[in-house]
Amino acid sequence: MALSEFINRPSARSEKRDVHGIFAVLALCASINGCANKAVLQQVPQLAAKTAVNDLAGQCERKEYQDGDIIKTPVGDVQLKGWKLIVDVDAADAYLNKFPGKSFGFYLSDGLSTRLEYPDDLTLRGRRTLIRDNRKYLILPTFPRPESGKINLTLVVRQKGKEVEQTSYSLQLATNNTDKNGVPAKQVISEKPLPQVFEIQEFLNTIQSQLIIGRPNVVIYHPDRGGYCKDQPGCGPNGEFVPDSGGDIFVDMEYFAEPRLKDINDGQMVFFHEYAHYFMNDRIEKPLKQENHHAIYENYKRLLRRTGYKPDDRKRSLIQEQKEIKALREHPVFKIFREDSYCENHLKEKDKPLEMGHPHENYKELFASTLTTLKYFPQEFIMRYGSLNDEDKKAVAEEIKTLIEIMGVPLMKKFFVPEIETVKAACGI
Repeated sequence: MALSEFINRPSARSEKRDVHGIFAVLALCASINGCANKAVLQQVPQLAAKTAVNDLAGQCERKEYQDGDIIKTPVGDVQLKGWKLIVDVDAADAYLNKFPGKSFGFYLSDGLSTRLEYPDDLTLRGRRTLIRDNRKYLILPTFPRPESGKINLTLVVRQKGKEVEQTSYSLQLATNNTDKNGVPAKQVISEKPLPQVFEIQEFLNTIQSQLIIGRPNVVIYHPDRGGYCKDQPGCGPNGEFVPDSGGDIFVDMEYFAEPRLKDINDGQMVFFHEYAHYFMNDRIEKPLKQENHHAIYENYKRLLRRTGYKPDDRKRSLIQEQKEIKALREHPVFKIFREDSYCENHLKEKDKPLEMGHPHENYKELFASTLTTLKYFPQEFIMRYGSLNDEDKKAVAEEIKTLIEIMGVPLMKKFFVPEIETVKAACGI
């Protein structure tokens, strides 16, 4: 039955059914995925005022946009390219010139909560642009929420600050997360195919099944993400653990796509450091009994005392404190646990260092860097340990002894530090 026949049938009129409610549902469905149905909306004026009524009706067969697709929006074309949206700036400017007083915003339900307000120039600072066929485009980076490759793009058009149109488009971001046989590696997603991703997935499968531990979502994101400061001095790729989201791990794709180490996979090492944060959060920070948590914190304070640094001394100037923190980073008791101090010997190119690890900053970073260093550089750690003075040796050995007491040699050997028994013997534990 056609929609008009359903609405005008006698039973609907005589029974005074709430057809406006039906219209509301249909109109909402029609506006999703960039498919504003003019035939429906024209019969519901109160909804039409807030929903785009334009020539998008012909796109109703397209329910989901994928890599390479062009989204026809009222303010100009937007192309989905991998995990980026390419916005036609010239078309957007032409739209605003044609309709004085209007402005618009793009909003993404992605892992970044990305938004673009136009023509607010402040929001364009730091965003990448490109020129193609003599037209200017804006690159709006994004990445999916860890649990799904699907996100929504919502366009909101305003007239003198008041919302007059809203259209949503469903996007399916490419998530190359399969092994060589095409088997999905759920909860580990990336924009580009990366063979190391499935190895991360296998690690998560094994440790989850054998330890009965939770599982973090892992996103290998593109370095063009919002807020990325690749072109700024002293800023580079990053890895991050976000406990508030339930346990998400984000690792910059540059570690995988442009590895700087010869014999160690940068991306997997960064992932392991972030997973150590996840493990500590799940097994040490959350339990009601906090003895282990306190023990790790006390170890950090013990190492601080070896450096002579007193964080509670408020008489120092900010410049003096920054100098002390730099010295803290290079002090032997912290440098021995800092990953990038070992990476120097494994670089492909000496002028492209890999910055990683900051165990001097807090006890959580000390925990993650200790496990990562002992996993990837056990023999070099032992050699450096032998060159420490007796008091520094004692403090460093106490850190490792505490982790062994908390985690146990079998667990550390199987999942974290394969050569833990060798390290244990070298440190006289």
